[in-house]
Order: sequence, then structure tokens, then C-alpha cells
Amino acid sequence: AEVGGGGAELGLREVEAAEADVRAVEEAASPTAPTPVQERLLASRSAGAVLTECGPLLSELRSANPADASSQLGSLALAVQILSQWASGAQRAKLRRDRRLAEILEALASSPAALEPWAVLSSLRGCSLMGITLPHVLEALLGAARHRLVEMSPEQVSLLFQSIAQSPEIAGMRISGDLREEVLTILQQRAFELDPRSIATLVPALVRLRVTDKTLIGRLAEHVASAQGSVRIQDMAAAASGFVALRVVHSPLIEKAGKDLEQNIHLCTPRAVVQLSMAMAESDDVQHFRDLLMPAARSFMLDFNARDLCSLAEAFSKARAADADFLAELASGLETKVNTMGAHEVTVALNIFAPVAYSTPRLFPAVAARLQNLVDEISPRQLARALRGLAGSGAGDTTLYVELRERAVRLAPAMYGGNAVDVLMALNEVGHLDAPTLESLLGTTLRQLHRMTAADYIAILYMTSQLPADLQGSVPESLQDEALHALRGRGYGPWRLELEALAHLLEALRALRVQDEELLELVIDRLPAALRSSRPPLELLVRTLELLGDLPAKARLHVRIHMHRRPRLQSALRHCLGKHINRRLDIESQAVIARALAGIGFDDPVTQEWLDRVVALSGPLLESAPPGVTCEFIAALAELSWQRSWARQTARKLLRQRYPDWVTQFPNKWPKDEDADEAPGEEEEKEVPQENAMFRFGVGFDAPAEADSLLRFAWALAALNEPLPGPLLAEVYAGFDGQLPSDWSGLGLQRLQAVALQWSLAASEAEKLALPEDVREWLELAQEVPREDLHSRQQAPRPERRSKKIAMPTFGYEQWLSIALSQLHIPHTAGMPIANVHRAAVAFPAQMQVIDVLSQLDVSAPAFRTLGSAELRRRHMVQLGWGLHPVGLRELYDAMRKGSLKLMVSKMLSSLDPNAARRGTYRGGANSAAAGDGTGGGGVGSGLRILKGRSAFVPRGGGGGGGVAGRGGSR
Repeated sequence: AEVGGGGAELGLREVEAAEADVRAVEEAASPTAPTPVQERLLASRSAGAVLTECGPLLSELRSANPADASSQLGSLALAVQILSQWASGAQRAKLRRDRRLAEILEALASSPAALEPWAVLSSLRGCSLMGITLPHVLEALLGAARHRLVEMSPEQVSLLFQSIAQSPEIAGMRISGDLREEVLTILQQRAFELDPRSIATLVPALVRLRVTDKTLIGRLAEHVASAQGSVRIQDMAAAASGFVALRVVHSPLIEKAGKDLEQNIHLCTPRAVVQLSMAMAESDDVQHFRDLLMPAARSFMLDFNARDLCSLAEAFSKARAADADFLAELASGLETKVNTMGAHEVTVALNIFAPVAYSTPRLFPAVAARLQNLVDEISPRQLARALRGLAGSGAGDTTLYVELRERAVRLAPAMYGGNAVDVLMALNEVGHLDAPTLESLLGTTLRQLHRMTAADYIAILYMTSQLPADLQGSVPESLQDEALHALRGRGYGPWRLELEALAHLLEALRALRVQDEELLELVIDRLPAALRSSRPPLELLVRTLELLGDLPAKARLHVRIHMHRRPRLQSALRHCLGKHINRRLDIESQAVIARALAGIGFDDPVTQEWLDRVVALSGPLLESAPPGVTCEFIAALAELSWQRSWARQTARKLLRQRYPDWVTQFPNKWPKDEDADEAPGEEEEKEVPQENAMFRFGVGFDAPAEADSLLRFAWALAALNEPLPGPLLAEVYAGFDGQLPSDWSGLGLQRLQAVALQWSLAASEAEKLALPEDVREWLELAQEVPREDLHSRQQAPRPERRSKKIAMPTFGYEQWLSIALSQLHIPHTAGMPIANVHRAAVAFPAQMQVIDVLSQLDVSAPAFRTLGSAELRRRHMVQLGWGLHPVGLRELYDAMRKGSLKLMVSKMLSSLDPNAARRGTYRGGANSAAAGDGTGGGGVGSGLRILKGRSAFVPRGGGGGGGVAGRGGSR
């Protein structure tokens, strides 16, 4: 109604048409009392009419005194602004070559001091819109604007800033830089004098010139949000979207925009709908999108251009309000506008519309063809987004990928490090990364490494770790070490709250085979917060848990210590798992979850109840699943020591169907139980449904399985004390091609050694002879290979090193026991390998006795139940003839804190050495008074020292008689 001038409220399309036809000048750059000449200029209907009116004015200026020609100069300045409103496209280029326009500009530049403030603004506005590039004209007008700046109103100052931002030629001049700073100072002081419409037009200028003055932007946003009276919905939309572009999310402004949208949705123009969608996407209000913006966007579908459609799709997707039907409508509307798309629109379309590519099959080939025409125009960031979009939509071809790769090489010297990493990731994902491109982009990354973020470091580590072997030689030798060092320096950042970033870092460390205690601590320290804030999907959650459970022994112990000592971590895991395990999942997903839980030793009533439900319902499902699923599920139950009876019965059933000949050959290996199936004979084999096509597609108990799953199953049989079939061992041998497992964590070799030891202890001579000779030699070789966790020395870190880093405490229980036994004068061996498979905390080889300690690796958290691997270790030690003295780490730790460890050990070993109990007393006897020889009968404190505030124990040098640490030997 305001634009049309009528009293009645107009409809949507009438308002839009009226605004499109009006050739208006800016109010701040127009005279307050126009002269007759100026009125005729404002009433002109063509650029030619304007230039005709300017002819007499130029003639008068030649004969008049410049000081008295203010009126003529003002009219010429107004003519320049009006010409810019009429000139567009080819007409603008023709107009800039017109001799009469040049004469007008020369006249204005010759007498800038005679121009009034509005005339200076009018001429600058026209020059910026027409793209005038005459340096002396622009400098004269900018100088006049700077001289008249104190006389201008806030609206005129705002318009001056917009004129500077509109023209790259004006913005690039030296004088405009100083003028711009003065303008920003005035705007900051007089921001509350601007009306909302002026602010709405000022904000895009702030965006264009990249103004980052938070004080000014905050004041402008607050002024618009608190504006009283009616603000046009178009102005509110422009202001809100502009502030979002400046990365300022002002909640009161967003709320006001939402209220105005509810009241004036019928007055929204297509541009206002797009701008409001971009602004409202920063809020969590999905209702406005579904109830107001989506119907309005559908009504304007034919009025949107390509950029509007892409902006709408991006805004709705960001707000999580875009359904498939709405995206399909936007994609259909974009299909006819592909030829008008720019580089930004192409990259957005390839990524946003990929999920609905089925609805418009001709869109993506057309967008890919358009991208091929725009290859030389896209920026590094757009290049990375285009490659990711092509990978997701599958619309690219070899020719396009080659052109994009060449474009990446050309842009490499000018790229930021983050852009180079994004392009590398995208090229590697689509499989079109070659050695020259890799070297060029990695060189850029190495040069910009100190400016990159922690997320970029993780991305470059992950990408280089996943490269094929033929490209690994193109990676600079120092890149990965420098990236790791830089990541440690940026450790305390928001990346630790993103579970996907943590998973990528763990995957990169595993692929690079790098053990980094500091990075691992940074990952686990904020893992509870990452689990709660990320709301991870099941796949990401399980992958993270598997990565934490598939670490080398020292790092795995680090994870288990966190699991036992941090209730917040247990609660976060329980919360995330509860969202997924209570859903209806297929048996494969449930087996993967069980394997991940067993890997980290997580066991609580929630998971126990879930495992009971799975066991009760999984019988018929496992028979129609791949055999690897059954193997993994049985191995997980065996490790968690839960539902062992069901695991035995299911394992026997699988073995009977998978290896019927071996079961028939050695029937005495199978105990009769009520629930177990009978050994299959010829008639039962005929009962297997041959029409079931699933058996031919890799499902069923007799289908092929992966070597790692079969090895886990063999280990589970050993943990459950079930017989190990020779054909199973031969199948594991064939699956590994006669090689030993070489996984980074060492768990594969550890399981194979346990299986080999179980086979040597439990198999009969007939079974050993029936096993192929190469398999027997392979098992013997596996049992002889040394493992690092068996032969490395366990000791607590030095206190001066611990004081310089944040880490979980370690518990050197082997050292504690060794010092106590040394004081008791009992010969022993600390950390002794047993059969090169298991490790005893302390062993007494002469007496064939061992002290076995249940550490954090041996019990579940938080249920604190003994795991299957610890039970298997103890059973093997007993079967090998060792006398077992079990003790828990908590008991040792409590005894250490109380200073009674030696007394505890002496009582434990009284059957081994009757004199041990007498030597371990604290009072009485000649030794209790001895001091200074280091062999007195005092408490273990004479050999150990407890660090205050820390849970670490270190040896104490020198002598000292008895007593608790810090007290005299005589006591």
C-alpha cells in the first residue's frame, strides 16, 4: 500500500509489481525543495531525456561563477543518480561511453566544494551504481564527502557507506579507507538515530566490506529488535538475513522477525521469504518453517531464481525442516534454471539435492554440465564442495574430474590450508587423486600448517593414513609428525566435543600405528561430553567404541582405567546405548554392539538385560544370518562371561552343522546335554532346506566366514573350555594365508596364542595327528612369537614427568609386589611370561607358584565381573601346573595405602614359605629394630613412597629400617 499509494491493502503480486516499476531515487540523496529543473529530471522517463535536460545546465556552468552554481551542480548530481537508476545491462555500458555523461562528471569534479551534502551523495551513488572508474572524479567526490561529513544526517552517512561498498573501484581507493573509518565511527555513535529501513539497507554494505565491529553490529541489531511501530516485513527480512551473514545471531531480532512473519505473511515478497528463511534457520523454531515459510515458498515457486531456490534448500536443510517432497519441488523448479546458475548455486545444488536425485533424474547431469562450464570460476572452497557433491550424487565423469583436479593444482599456491585439506579429502573420496595433485596440495598444507585448526589436522592425518600404497611416497616425511605435534598444541578445543572428529583421529592413529598417550587422554577426557552433545547415530557410536577397544595393550589399559574410575563416562555410554538397544535392530547390528561392548569391557544391568533379550530371541535369527555374526556374538558373550550356557549350546550347534565329519570322528568330545542338538548324520543333512537361497548368498552356519571372526570364535571356544575342532583351526590358517595376525593392537596374535595353548593342552594325540602338519607348525610358531605386552617392564612414571601432563594414574602392582617380596627375602620373578602366552604378576619358578592380579583389563565396568580372558588365563596356568594365588588390584591398592602390603603378601604365601608370615610381622623379632640396611622387618613403606595427591607409587632409594613411609626406622 505504501508503494502503490492507494488506501487499500494490496496483494502480494501487486506490491511486487509496483516496486519493480518505480524508478525512485534515494531520499537521503535528493533535494528537500526541488527546483523546476530537478522536478523535470525526476519526471524523466528515459536516460536520453535526462541527458537532454543536462545540456542547458552545462552551458550555464561554462559562463557562471562556480561559487554561484550550486543549483546547477545539484541538478547535475541528481541527474547522475537518475541515470544510474535507468541504466542496466548493455544500456549501462553504452551510457558510460556517452560524451555528455563525461562532461557532467568533469563539471562535478571541477567544483566539489560547491556541492551540498545531498548532491555529493547523489553523485557518488550514481557513480557506484554505474561502475564509473575515473580516478580524479572519484577522488574529488570522496574528498567533498569527507569535508561535508559532519553536516550529514545519520541516513546520509549510511547511504555514503553503502555507496563506498557498492563500487569496488571506490572501495579500493586510498582515500576511501580513511573515509570509511570515519563513517563507521559516526554510525557507532548515532546508530539509534537510524530508522529500521536504513539499517536494513546498511547491513548488506557491512557484509560486503567485511566489517567485524561487534559493537556497531550489536547496536544496530538491538535497535531493529526494539523498534516500535510498524516495520515493513521486507525491511525486517533484509536486516535479519544481513545480520546472519555477519555471523551475529541476535535472538530478540529473530523473535521479532518471527512475530512479524506471523502477522504479515500475506505481504511477503519472494525475496523476503528467502531472507527470512536464511535468518530463521539460525533458530530452533521448526514450526515457522512448516506452517508459514513452506506454504509461502510453494506459492512463489515460479518467481524464484536459481540462487533463491538453492538458498531456500540450504536454509530448510539447516533448520531440519526440509522433507523429501519439498526438496523435490525445489529441485524441479531448479531444473529449468540450470543455465542461470553460478558457481555457488552449482555447489549447493550438488550437495543439498543429492537425497532427492531420484525425483529429477535430469537435474544432476545438467548441473554437472553447467559445472564444467564454470570450472575456471570456482573458488577453492567451492571446488571442495563440488567434488563432495559429485561423489554423493554420482553425476561426475572422468573428464569433469580431470578438469577439477587441474583447477586444484592451479589454485594450490593461493589456497588456505583448510581449503587444501578439503580438496584433498574430496579428490580422495571420488578416487581421482594422483601424485602431482597430492604433492601440490600437501605442499600448501605444510606451508599453512601453523594457521590451520585442529579439525584440519585430524582431517589431514586421516586422509594420509587412508591413501593407497602407490601414493604414500608422495607424502612429505615430516607432515604427519608436524600435524601430530600441532594437534597436541591445539588439544583444548571444541573438536573434542565432536564424536566424528574423535573417531577419525583414532582411525588415523591406528592406520599410522602411532601410540600417543597425550592425544588418547585428550580424546577420552571429553568423551562423555561428546557422547551427550553429538547425539551419535548407532554406526558412529559403535565405530568409536570398537576403536577404543582395538588399541595396543598400554593404550587399552588407559581406556579401561577411565571406564572404571569415571561414573560420568559410564552414564554417558549408558544413555547413548539405551537410545539404540531399545529399538528393533537386526541381529547383525546387535552382534556388532555386543562385540564393541566386550572390547571395552562395559557391563551393567542395562546391557545385561539387553543381552538376555537378544539371547531369548536370536536362536532362529542366527541360523539365517552370516556365520560371522554368530561367531562374533558368541565371542562377545564369552568375554563378558554372560549367558555362557547359551553360548556353549549355540557354539556346539554351529560346529555340528559346519564340521559334521569332525564331530562324527571324535564323538567323545561332545557331552550330552538336554538342549543341544544331536550330531548330524546323513538323514539330518538331507533335512536342510535346499530351496533356501540364503545359503548360497553367504548366510547360514555352513557359509564362508572371515578369518578374524573365525579366530574370535576359536578363542571363545577356548574361553568356554569347549573342544577346538581341527577343521576350524585349518580354516583359520587358510583365512590368514599361513601368516600370523598383524593387527596394530596385537589382540589377534594374543587370541591365536591362547587358542594354540588350549589346543596343545586339551587336544588328544589322535586330534593332533589328524591336523595338517603345516597348521600344527603354524600354531607352534604363533606360540613362540614374543609379544610386547608380555616382555615389557611395568613401572610407574616418574613424578617429575607426571607433574607436567594431565593423565590417568597408573598402578604398578608388579613393582609393589616385587618390593614387598624383596623385603621378605623370597626369590621371585616379576612380570614373568607363562608359556609365552600369559603374564603372571609375580612367579616363583622353583615352587611353580604364581600371584595373579585382576587389573582393570580383567574385570568389567561398572559391574566389576571377571572377564573371560582373565578366567582363561587362570585356567591355563593351573593346567600348566602352576599353583595360583589370586588377588584383586583393589586389595593390593588398599593394602598399599594402609602400609600393610608386606603383611598381606606374607599371609598369602605362608603355604609356599612357612617363614614368610613370621618375617612379615610389624612388631616383634630382631628384624623390627634393624635400621639402615634396607632388609628390616618393617612395613612396605620402607621401600615405597606414596605421593600426596597422586595415585602412583615409586621405589624409594637407600636403606631405612621399617615402618610406614615418612616415619623413622626405630618405630
